[in-house]
Amino acid sequence: MANASIVDLTGADRVVILNTKCAMVYPFVAPNWSDLRLGMFLSICKTADNNDMTGLTESLAAGAPTAEKRVFIGFKNNSDALANASNCFGISNLRASDPGTTPSVVADFGTGNEWIYTGFTDICIYGNTGTQEFNNFSEGLSPQLSQNHTFTNGRAVLVLLRMLRRAGNNVISKLQSVSIIDDTIRYVTTDVFSDAPSIALIRSNFRSQAWTDEAQNKTYVTVPDAVYAYWPFLNSKLRIHSICLEKFA
Repeated sequence: MANASIVDLTGADRVVILNTKCAMVYPFVAPNWSDLRLGMFLSICKTADNNDMTGLTESLAAGAPTAEKRVFIGFKNNSDALANASNCFGISNLRASDPGTTPSVVADFGTGNEWIYTGFTDICIYGNTGTQEFNNFSEGLSPQLSQNHTFTNGRAVLVLLRMLRRAGNNVISKLQSVSIIDDTIRYVTTDVFSDAPSIALIRSNFRSQAWTDEAQNKTYVTVPDAVYAYWPFLNSKLRIHSICLEKFA
């Protein structure tokens, strides 16, 4: 079985769909960057049907190996290793020094309209410098993923991440995301959904969205040089509709 497939959902939406418990590693070269931004339009679908976003509720049993049961999507060093054995920063339900005592769950959100995933309470960001694991400064939850594209005005939701540093330095001064507040709760996502996601739409949002600090002044053994996506669930698969990595400075 292939690790991923490319599927035309609509004439304007060709997606990469990762098979269950498979990862995407997308190396990049961005010499001497000081402001690096990543945007991805994402959704999830049934394991057996690439175009069905319903019926995805699942709970992965708690216990080892923990990182294998946690979501991670974001920046990482160019390797096949999972996030806890990497230098990385991204959206995740993996806790720093995760004891594996809580399950990973895909749960209904909004009575049949969206999905969220959970792990430890209020964990939405995970990073690893090679010597230190860390999570988000402030409480937050996962992106809100569509299960009813009529309600959300699109199948794919946009998530945005950003790293800032002095060029050539291993100290990343700011690690940021874009978040929304829904009924007083923070979700590490934009509220931009689309059935025709594009690089141009991602680039426009790089410039218009407000950024939230998730961590500061982290010294990396290896500065991330790849985009990585891993979805641990068995009843659903991760769909990557569009991706853009931009060196702003």
